[in-house]
Amino acid sequence: MRTYDLSRLSDTVLVRDLRALLGQERIALAAVLAHVAEIDARRLYLPAGYPSMYAYCLGELNLSEESAKKRIRAARTARQFPPIFEAVANGRLHLSSVVLLAPYLTYGNARDLLSAAEGKTRFDVERLIAARFPTTEMLALVQATVDGIRLRCRGHNQLEAECTFGAGFMEEKRERARDARAREHASTRARERTYAPKLGWMREGRRRGRPHRSSRRRG
Repeated sequence: MRTYDLSRLSDTVLVRDLRALLGQERIALAAVLAHVAEIDARRLYLPAGYPSMYAYCLGELNLSEESAKKRIRAARTARQFPPIFEAVANGRLHLSSVVLLAPYLTYGNARDLLSAAEGKTRFDVERLIAARFPTTEMLALVQATVDGIRLRCRGHNQLEAECTFGAGFMEEKRERARDARAREHASTRARERTYAPKLGWMREGRRRGRPHRSSRRRG
């Protein structure tokens, strides 16, 4: 039976054991991410009776909401960029860094961006992203403005929805929203074209001194 009373350990042994345990924890975390990524890719949560990987992590794996979201995001990112697994296993990248970097990683910048984030704290990674992508939402977050807080909330809600319903579902919803905006824009332009001649006639009449019909009625 394992005991958690460490009062009899010497200082040297206590520190040594902690370092060893943290190393094991990082290796285990990388393995967990690999398993989450593979189960997610195979959609094994469906035979288990769950609609999404997020629901599976909560109901089957007993993870907290935040822990589930972080692991799913990190696992999907690491599956796309496999060097992340090794970086997490040996402690060069922590989980929060992977989650922060996920929206910005591409096949063109992944090696450089991951290397630049190694060994950095969460705050340092946020500053790195702000410097590399100054027009993105993260700049506002690092500056701690009110707009930045609102942007962070929107990003958090989007991640939660993606984890809950799946990336494909959310992309379909975004595509429908884009189509709706395009239709609304086209409808607005059509109304403008319909009323433009009438408005032009009214403006021309005012320039020539002709009173508007409403003015004549008031007179």
